Amino acid sequence: MERESQNPLATKTQGRWTVNPEAHDVVRRLRAAGAAQGTVAAAIGVPATTFRDILDRDDALAEAFEEGGAALETELVSLLLEQARKGYGPAAMFMLKSMRKFRENDPVQTATKAPINIVIPPAMDADQLAKLTQSMRDVTPADTGAEGEPEPRKRRGRITR
Repeated sequence: MERESQNPLATKTQGRWTVNPEAHDVVRRLRAAGAAQGTVAAAIGVPATTFRDILDRDDALAEAFEEGGAALETELVSLLLEQARKGYGPAAMFMLKSMRKFRENDPVQTATKAPINIVIPPAMDADQLAKLTQSMRDVTPADTGAEGEPEPRKRRGRITR
């Protein structure tokens, strides 16, 4: 196997780049320190586009890259949360908006989008209304007292109306 290019962290053999296991720790540390993808690629000695290709096919390297990014995110969230808990409003608002998707002045979202139809019946004359409400006006004599008022109901020894 003839080697075209080599450095301590990445090797190009017959036109194909591979990274050495030591590169995983470097990638993890650089990402945790906030380095961009292009900076990480340069640090291990490969072009940025090639680094993306290597990430696609090298699961261990991709995992190290993600772990470093997660460590950075955890650190940043901790710092922001500390500031928010000390009463610094912009940090609290930033966290609320970015992590909880809070939006000011947005319309309230309703759970259903079903249309509501209100149907108003046509006008009735007095006879039609009386016929419709007759069953609601029927009061039996047992329900009324001497003066036509409903009698109080007794419950557990107390009188309630």
